[in-house]
This record gives sequence, C-alpha cells and structure tokens, in this order.
Amino acid sequence: MQSDMTASKDMREAKREVSRRYLQALSATARNDGYAASQLHGHNITAVGIGRKVTAGRSTDEVAVRVYVRTKLPKRMLGKRAIPSHLDGIATDIIVSGPFRALGEGIATTQAMHRPVRPGVSIGFAHPNRVIAGTLGALVTRNGSTFYLSNNHILAFENALPIGSPIVQPGMRDGGGLPDEKVGELAEFVRLTTSGNHVDAALAAITTPSSLAQPVLRVSIDSPIPVPALEQQRVHKIGRSTGYTIGTIVDVDADIPVRFSSKVYRFDDQILIKGESERFAVEGDSGALVVTVDTGDPVALLFAGSQEFGAANHLTRVAAALGFTIVI
Repeated sequence: MQSDMTASKDMREAKREVSRRYLQALSATARNDGYAASQLHGHNITAVGIGRKVTAGRSTDEVAVRVYVRTKLPKRMLGKRAIPSHLDGIATDIIVSGPFRALGEGIATTQAMHRPVRPGVSIGFAHPNRVIAGTLGALVTRNGSTFYLSNNHILAFENALPIGSPIVQPGMRDGGGLPDEKVGELAEFVRLTTSGNHVDAALAAITTPSSLAQPVLRVSIDSPIPVPALEQQRVHKIGRSTGYTIGTIVDVDADIPVRFSSKVYRFDDQILIKGESERFAVEGDSGALVVTVDTGDPVALLFAGSQEFGAANHLTRVAAALGFTIVI
C-alpha cells in the first residue's frame, strides 16, 4: 500500500494534469456570460480540486480529483468531451459549483439558492439542452393555490415545455439542477405568437413547502392588486443579474420586436424603463417584478431590454391573463 504522502503527491500531480488539460487554456477563451454548461469544457468547468468522492449524495472514503462545473450534463450529451472516470488510475468526481464570482452586494445573493424560495432570485426551467436563469417575480395566488410568477421564456422555454415540466431554484445557469433544486412545476403560460403579444408570462406550481416569504433586499410591495403604470413613475426591482436598481418609466405604449432564442416576437403596448444611474436591467433579470418607489404598487413584469431601456409588460394585463393576485 502506498503511503499517504505518496498518494497525496500522486493526487496533486493528477490534479495538475486535469487543470492543464481543461483549465489552463480557458482564461483567454472561456466565456463568462453564464451560458455555461454547454457541452464545451470552456463553457462549463469552473475549477479543479481534490476531495473525497461523493456518491449518491454522500461522501465516501475514496479521494478523487474534483472537477467543478456550473451544471452536470448527461453523458450522452458530452460524448468524447466527458471527463474520464479515472486518469492514470486516479478517480475523478464531478461536482456542481455554479460559476465563481466575487461576492458583490446583492448580485451574489440573488443568484444563490434560497429556502424558502424568495421573489427576486434566480429561477428557471430544467432542460438538458438549454441552460438559462431568470428571475422569480412574485408569489401569486389563484383559487386558493399559490404559484411562482415569471416569464414564459424563463419557465416554459418559449412555449416549448409541457405542463408539469420541472422548475429549479437557482436556475441551471447558476448551478441549479435536478432533483435537488427542483422547487416547482410549470402550471400555465400565455402562449407567445409571432405578433400581437402583450405579455410574456407563466406560472409554476410550488412543490417546496414554506415558500411564502418577502422579497429579497429592498423592494416592498404594499398592494396585492396590480395598478396601471404611468409615465414618469419612479420604479424599482430586484433581478437575478443586477440586483437592486431604480429607474423611471419613460413609455407605457411601446411596440417592440424582441429577439428571443428561437425567433423574433412582436410585443405591443409595452413599458420602457430608463435606469437612473445604471442600466435598469440586463440579461437574467427577465421575470422581475417592477414596483413603484413611492407607493409600493406592482406595475410591471420585466421581460426584455436594450442598452438603454428595460422593457416590461403591464402587470394589469399579466394578472388578467393568468387570473392572480400577489402575495405580500
């Protein structure tokens, strides 16, 4: 039997070899935009280390080279790109870590796992071929049941997913996956069409207990009933990517062609919001609830944006389409 010192030396050499193969060339080429977890190593691997191998959720006595990834992918998707189970006799282990980031205020919080699940944090559908994360806008009630509210493209994959599809928190882009992070199931969505859209919205039935919690950080909702948005209202939101931002509504009737992952959809009568000191929203903030600063009235559901403006649905239309009131 090898000594611990010899084994440790061998393990460190194995780790260096894994790092050389999969991490060394990534610093200049790997994208850090979160669409990780593609089959490409540079889009998925976040770190390499050493630790006890985890099997069926439990730590074993076997020490392995750990390959940390943003999300685990099925072996059938990876093919020859899969990390081998052993390298020169040394075991490997794949550990989901999500992306590593400096822990700035607000943003790291919104991308983390939250139990109970809170509005304003990362959420999304679980799918082997598409890795995304958006924002949980609100908890809403309908006919005595409580649901998560977000966008169609965050919960229903642009009409593509069947009712009952799993929803995870955080979204897969932030390390969430099945079965451990499942918090809900797709319950209903407003179907997107090529033109004439007014809302990008969906509901997920809650499958985790004790989900009734106040929003993260500083957005307080004072009314369960959405109210009409008005030009020049100051509003704020909590989003998965930018955290807390404040803006001003500059348009409440904008018609916008919006590029989604599958096609361009035309939206009519939308709200445009200009950030006060920074962009109001960026990719990943989709689904965030927009609330007036002065009165705490919910007015909009964020779904898109440009370099200058966040774009949002009128929440009155969203509520009418899905028949809910907001849990506050």
